[in-house]
Amino acid sequence: MSTHNSEPSNNTLYASIALGVAALAALGAWYMSLPPSPLPLDAPEDQFSAYRAFQHNKQMAQKPHPANSEENERVREYIMDQLEAMDVEHEFYLNVSAHEHSIDFRRAVLARIPGTDSTKSFAMDAHYDSTPYGPGAADDLCPISAMLETARALKCAPPLKNDIVFVFADAEECGGGGGAGAFVEHPWFKDVGVMLGLEARGTSGPALMFETTQENGWVIRELAKASADAYPRATSVMFDFYDRMPFGSDFSRYKRILPTDEHKGAGLNVAFIDDFCYYHTELDNTENLNLASMQHEGQYCLGLARHFGNIEMDDCRAPNATYFNTIGSHMIVYPQSWSVPFVFLVTLLVLAVLMVGVLRKKLTIGGILAGFGLNMAAMVISALLVLPLTGIPFVFGGILWGTLRELGWYQNDLYIWSFTCIAIGVVLLLLGLVRGKIRSENLLAGALVFWLLSTFFMQWQVPGGTYATLWPLAFMSIGLTVLYSLKKADDASPGLVACCTIFALPAIVLLAPAYVMFGYTLTYLAGAVIASLVAFLVFTLAPQINLIPYRTRLFLPPAFFVIGLLVFGIAYLNNGPSPSCPRLDCLSVAHDFDKNEAWYISTDKELDEYTSQFFESMSQTGTVEEFTGSDMECLKAPAPLDMVEHTTFEIREDTLQEGRRKTTLFLDSHKESQEIWLKLTGDNTVHSVKVAGRELKGGKKDWGMFVRNILHEGIEIELETDPGKPLEILVQEQCETLCDLPPHTKPRPAHIVSDTNRTVDRRRPFRSNHTFSRCTYDFGSGPDEAI
Repeated sequence: MSTHNSEPSNNTLYASIALGVAALAALGAWYMSLPPSPLPLDAPEDQFSAYRAFQHNKQMAQKPHPANSEENERVREYIMDQLEAMDVEHEFYLNVSAHEHSIDFRRAVLARIPGTDSTKSFAMDAHYDSTPYGPGAADDLCPISAMLETARALKCAPPLKNDIVFVFADAEECGGGGGAGAFVEHPWFKDVGVMLGLEARGTSGPALMFETTQENGWVIRELAKASADAYPRATSVMFDFYDRMPFGSDFSRYKRILPTDEHKGAGLNVAFIDDFCYYHTELDNTENLNLASMQHEGQYCLGLARHFGNIEMDDCRAPNATYFNTIGSHMIVYPQSWSVPFVFLVTLLVLAVLMVGVLRKKLTIGGILAGFGLNMAAMVISALLVLPLTGIPFVFGGILWGTLRELGWYQNDLYIWSFTCIAIGVVLLLLGLVRGKIRSENLLAGALVFWLLSTFFMQWQVPGGTYATLWPLAFMSIGLTVLYSLKKADDASPGLVACCTIFALPAIVLLAPAYVMFGYTLTYLAGAVIASLVAFLVFTLAPQINLIPYRTRLFLPPAFFVIGLLVFGIAYLNNGPSPSCPRLDCLSVAHDFDKNEAWYISTDKELDEYTSQFFESMSQTGTVEEFTGSDMECLKAPAPLDMVEHTTFEIREDTLQEGRRKTTLFLDSHKESQEIWLKLTGDNTVHSVKVAGRELKGGKKDWGMFVRNILHEGIEIELETDPGKPLEILVQEQCETLCDLPPHTKPRPAHIVSDTNRTVDRRRPFRSNHTFSRCTYDFGSGPDEAI
């Protein structure tokens, strides 16, 4: 008699219950991980309302406003006007940072709500500058708006014990965290106990607490205590991963300083990161900003301000912790040092369960190895099937990367669902092929071996993430024991197998939200990895999947494959270009005043209907090495000479003193440049340099200095050089705002937006919306010569 004819008639019911419970648990855990609903305009005055905060956002996020631009000044003035209206103590802080050959003018708006008996303060930081590519409604005006609404809510409630400090920092995007660096030099910083960093890498999703300072045990436990108000979404696996990433933010400035013995402080960095497709583009606007995400960041601001505002913060350090959410905001926290003993104990548990199973002839060594191999095969095959659809940049073309590149991010969620369906189909197919050949207990035992090896790997490489495999492994080991201990025949009863689903739920509840997060964090480019991880998790339900009747098993794998490919096709066909899924192009301008030449330049590989008005064909190429330092070929076509205004660089005072020529020069950039390089080109020596009261290092021929975010009123540069020798200085500027184009220029159509710095291709020597210029200034040989 065939196997499928002998299957109990109630298998369908038990399979439906078991897998239905698993699916509902996954959906429930994901739903509980979402951000809270935004509160309306008429919410109680002492609560945070995303709709109230959004009114600020609409006023500020109107245009791109990179540091040092006029629009950036308007945003800063708006922030200060709102603080003034709320009667919040505040100041505009300008800090000058000088090194051997550079000077940086760093700006921040600082505000403080004094406490009744403050010992240390709770501070929060966000930056108000944007990239030159979009208005930055999310990055980073969403948290700026949240901080303004938090200040309002705090002013409407009884005062707290500790000071609350607000850091509205400038120049995070193009200034290396200049505003945060300024705050580090401010007297208020020495009193900071806990710092909250606020960021955005998309326009939606829950606000994740993804980064902390070292010795985070104390601050994480306090975060868990504040979970009812802050709604934290946090996991120590993100702490370990991000700590190795080459990325930074304002928080990087604080992270190095706060845990030191001098400060004994701590910090938390928070960001929402879904809808990466809008990041650093024109579509990072108020229309695409998710108010639930704004509400979530506001809950962190207000909830943590009230928590840390009323507790002692003498020493905010403790050994690093392992931490994670279970359901919703609930957190489990324990010292990371406990991880090794926990791994040892769970390893003993797994080995004992397997050994007892083998000795009691409930498991077989061959069956366990077969289950392990099948688990591995499911992961590898899932990855191999998805890899041609995505591709690894610069290695494999892939359908998506090879044709869509960044456009693929606009349908990222659909692609992830597609890969998930394919991975589930692979698991169902493989389990169907071995049905009746490998018992369910052996399949589960093989999966446990794989989970155990994964736990060892996590403890070795990512100790903060060991919990993600450790605790599911412990519960599944107990489930396997129950399964083989209570069965009364060769095959466990369907009811028993269905009941044992409960032991798989910890894995599902812990990891289902994480897989969703991986999807929008790693994006479709890591689709092969995500599909492999989905197969890894689904395989833990092998005993329950084996309850599916024969005829259904024949139908399900191809059904999941077809659904996966259909979803992939729908996403692909809707990948634009369109106003909601625009193509990227690049246009910048370079002006050489020495040669009296100007060019339109672009790093694009093809022309579109916008860039074709500047370049006649792809054959118009050349290099702009003198501006970018790269000899890479780019599109290069003549441009009008009157688009870029000449920088003011002139002598204010020129004297001979003690055998040296002392010259005071006035430098003023009419382009509001973020970066200016000065280089001595003549045969002279700079013996001393002073800018804004700061002394820099001199040098001989080719001496240079770098100015970042020059003051709008200009700066004076005092030089001591050799008398009687020509003083020639090359001034080269980079402005992250495109100069005014000729009046007849047609604007970009809605389905095209400016190229950004968030693309995967990092080889390009420049990005869009930049204005470069260079000019050599000859100041003669000294006072005896007419200048």
